[in-house]
Amino acid sequence: MLGSLCLFIAAAAAFAAWAVPAGAAGKFLVQTDNLFVMSLTNSCFAANRPPGEYNFSPFNSLTIHAPKDGGYVFEVAFWPKSFEAGTRRKLSLRIEGRGDHQIDADAVSDFTLKSRGTASDAFLKELQAAKALGAKAQGVPEALSFDTTRISEILALLDNCRRVIGQK
Repeated sequence: MLGSLCLFIAAAAAFAAWAVPAGAAGKFLVQTDNLFVMSLTNSCFAANRPPGEYNFSPFNSLTIHAPKDGGYVFEVAFWPKSFEAGTRRKLSLRIEGRGDHQIDADAVSDFTLKSRGTASDAFLKELQAAKALGAKAQGVPEALSFDTTRISEILALLDNCRRVIGQK
């Protein structure tokens, strides 16, 4: 048992060293329930899966990017071979109990769409009152759903992270 624990700790340390860019190491990393917020060099991001799980299988995931200069960019990973990388698509984000928000997105891989611009204030306001966010992509039959019960806290953590990376 102790040997397995030591092997797990060594593997986790090796992953942490590999997964975090050198300039971002130790600046900002917070996990809350099933979401974590982490700093990079010029931005922060929140994802609904821990790094090890995401790196193993990034499908069916939500990532919110917070560029240093403001705003939020949404990225949704669907299933392999859902898109042709480099194409433009429509991403529909449905806030529980409300209408769809159609967003222009780029296929950054064969399974991931990333919004072309930052989310509107109206969308963010609606999102903060929701318990779930649905995602549907043009040409993909399955919709995805993500827990957003703590999204206000996550957006606040992203703002705190931006302040941290903005410090010299």
